[in-house]
Amino acid sequence: WRLRRQSLFVWRDNKMAEWYLLDTSDLQEYMLQAFSFLPQEEQNRILQIQTQKQRLLSLASRILLYEVGRTYGISDFRMTYGKHGKPILSAASNFQFNLSHSGKYAVLACGTLTVGVDVEQIRERIPKHLEKILSPEEQMYLKQQNNALEIFTKIWTRKESFVKWKGERIFDAPNQWNMVDSSGLVQKLYNMGCQFCEYTLENHILSLCISVTDQVPQKLHILHGKDIFS
Repeated sequence: WRLRRQSLFVWRDNKMAEWYLLDTSDLQEYMLQAFSFLPQEEQNRILQIQTQKQRLLSLASRILLYEVGRTYGISDFRMTYGKHGKPILSAASNFQFNLSHSGKYAVLACGTLTVGVDVEQIRERIPKHLEKILSPEEQMYLKQQNNALEIFTKIWTRKESFVKWKGERIFDAPNQWNMVDSSGLVQKLYNMGCQFCEYTLENHILSLCISVTDQVPQKLHILHGKDIFS
C-alpha cells in the first residue's frame, strides 16, 4: 500500500479530510498477523466480543486506525473518551478520527478538524415507528421514493455521521435532525457548519460529515487484508 511504504508522511495542515475502507472479505486469511498487529490490550478486548462477525469488524476497525495512524507518525494509540464516548488519541489530539463498521466493511475517517463517519448495510425492510427516527420532512420524502430502503439508509448514515461529528449520541433524539430539503438529501447543514460526502459500495452506504471549512476528500481509499499483510 502506497502510504505505508513512505518513510515519512507529513501531517497535512490544509484542512483535508480523508477516509479509508477495509474490506474484511479476505481478512480471515490473515487473522494471526492481524491480531499480532495490535497490542495485547486491544487483542483481549476484541476476543471478548461474542460473535465472530463483530470480532472481525472490530479487528478491522482497529487495524485501519493503527495502519493509517502509523503513516502519520503516530505510535501511541492510547485513548481518552468524550462525554458521549467518542474516542480521542491522548498523544495525538490533532489527529481527529472516527470509526464505523457494518456488513463486511470497516471505515475510518480522519483529518485535522472534527470528522464523523458511518457505514450501514442497506436493510431488508424499513424500521417500524419511523416518527421516532425521522423528521416529518424525512418521512414525507421517503414515501415519495421508489428505492425507499436505499434512501432510508442514506438518511440514517447522514444522521449517524452528523451526530458523531458533534460528539453526541444518535439515540437521544434522531428525529430532531432533518437531512432533507426542497432539493432532496442535504449536502450541507449551513446552520450547523458541516457538510456531507456519500459513497455507495455494493449494498452499503457510507456517509462522512466534516466541517464546511474542510476540503472534501478526492477519493475513498479501499483496502483489503492482502494490501496490509501480504
